[in-house]
Amino acid sequence: MKDSYTSLTLKMFLLIAAFQFSFLIRAQESGKKDAIPVVLSEVDNLYKVSPDLYRSGQPSGHAVPELNDLGVKTILNLRNLSGNGRYKGTGVSEIVLKRKRINTWRIDREDLLEAFRIFEKSPKPVLVHCKHGADRTGAFVAAYRIMYQSWSVEDAIDELRNGGYGFHAKYFENIPELLRSVNFDLLRNEIKEQVKYD
Repeated sequence: MKDSYTSLTLKMFLLIAAFQFSFLIRAQESGKKDAIPVVLSEVDNLYKVSPDLYRSGQPSGHAVPELNDLGVKTILNLRNLSGNGRYKGTGVSEIVLKRKRINTWRIDREDLLEAFRIFEKSPKPVLVHCKHGADRTGAFVAAYRIMYQSWSVEDAIDELRNGGYGFHAKYFENIPELLRSVNFDLLRNEIKEQVKYD
């Protein structure tokens, strides 16, 4: 009985290991790697997308020490109505504050171009946020996935919609439409050219 239990346990372990290995191979082949959730007390919806990029909702002013500990060098605020004033007097001098105002209903190619120009010129890693870390941030991260990590447009849109970041599809179908309309090869080259001459 004991040998049969051991044999069954070993078979289950090997089956799980094979499944995990095949999942890892598929992820490497597709170039897809999920964002890693990060739990900080003062930052909602925080994920590490890559060594250069974090995404989140609006951090509170009290989040600065935690973000310093995380190694964040730049905060890029994509909110249209809220500035970076909440960080005054919080020791934020170690973190560079940047802002690109984006209206979620009217986000366009030029918004992406300017946001990525700021991203390229900023000390890394960069924390990109909007109010909830779902829609404007989701558009930025989807474009990042396509341009920097060679994801397909549809895979990036799938993550935007189903990645668990709270995308408001009922209101912002304009974002997937934008992502489908952009020639990301041209956008990438334009960003590089602009950064070269800045």
